[in-house]
Amino acid sequence: MIGRQSMRRCFISLLLLLIGTSFAVAQPFTRRSSQVQHDGLKQYYEIANFRLGGRYDFADPSKWENGGEGGKTLESLGGGKLRTAYVAIGTPRRNAAGEITNAVVINSYYSGDSTDMYEQWVKGAALSGGVPIIGPGRPIDTDRYYVIMVDPLGTWGASKPSDGLGIKFPQYSYYDMVQANYRLLRDHLKVARIALVTGVSMGGTQTYVWGVMHPEYIGALMPIGGTTQSDAEDPVGNWTFQM
Repeated sequence: MIGRQSMRRCFISLLLLLIGTSFAVAQPFTRRSSQVQHDGLKQYYEIANFRLGGRYDFADPSKWENGGEGGKTLESLGGGKLRTAYVAIGTPRRNAAGEITNAVVINSYYSGDSTDMYEQWVKGAALSGGVPIIGPGRPIDTDRYYVIMVDPLGTWGASKPSDGLGIKFPQYSYYDMVQANYRLLRDHLKVARIALVTGVSMGGTQTYVWGVMHPEYIGALMPIGGTTQSDAEDPVGNWTFQM
């Protein structure tokens, strides 16, 4: 009897250890900020009934105000509203209507988020040469511009499968990424016009898409290391261009 009780306690302890380990392993994939030391800087905005995975008819932008035609909303699948996420620093300048006129938008690279861009370009991490790109008197001058670093849809602080929908989460496109963040800027932050859109790698690709979808809203584009098509022999690139 004593032996059985000992084995039972040992089994329960092992089970609890495995459960705890699984949570520890899963945590990095579900937290809302890549650079946890900057998590307090991140802010959020939710958009109701935004359609993901739909068709974008560029001849009629009014049809995709709330995402592509025929797409699925997270609410219809049992999820919450679509969540966008961002870090904003700098000096906003406003017109007579109170709208921001000097915004600079920074799109993150694949697997990164706004806290990564803050760490690299504001703090001046080694990966970016150890010199800040954003800040007072820097190339992107926060005394002159209001800098908005955005999370890409599907990762980190933005709505993503690991929020709970898992494989039920709709397939989404670069168009969805850009349109969701456009709504964040226009509706929540009250940005009248963007002075510059830029980004690195996948952020560079999003920069091109910004120019296609909202050319009248943007003063300049500066894609860095982005591409508009994939190498046919690159399976990862092919996959991202199905997004």
